[in-house]
Amino acid sequence: MSPCYYAAQLGIGHDVLVRHNTSEQAFQPAGDPRLASDVRYVNNLAPGVTCEAGVSYVGNHWVKGTCSRSDRKVDMRRIEAALRGKPVDTAAGARTPLAVG
Repeated sequence: MSPCYYAAQLGIGHDVLVRHNTSEQAFQPAGDPRLASDVRYVNNLAPGVTCEAGVSYVGNHWVKGTCSRSDRKVDMRRIEAALRGKPVDTAAGARTPLAVG
C-alpha cells in the first residue's frame, strides 16, 4: 500500500472517466468544481469515495456507503476477493472479476 491515503486523487481534470478499478484505498474524485468537470466514476470497487456534487457515480461498489442510487454498499471481503482474482457480483448480476489496477 502506498503511504498516501487515496488510491486515486483528481484535482484538475475535464472529461475524466474512472471505470472498472479495484482498490484497497479510497478514491478522491475531484477538487474544486471550477477546476474539474464531467468527472465520472463507473463500476469501481473500493472502500470508499468522497461523494462530490458535479461528479457522476454509476454502478460502483463502496464499503463505506453510496454516492448514487445505482451504487451498492459492499463488505470489504469483496474487495479482498477481487484483488485475489476471485469473481464478484457486479451491479448487473453477472459474476465476473472486476479489473485490478
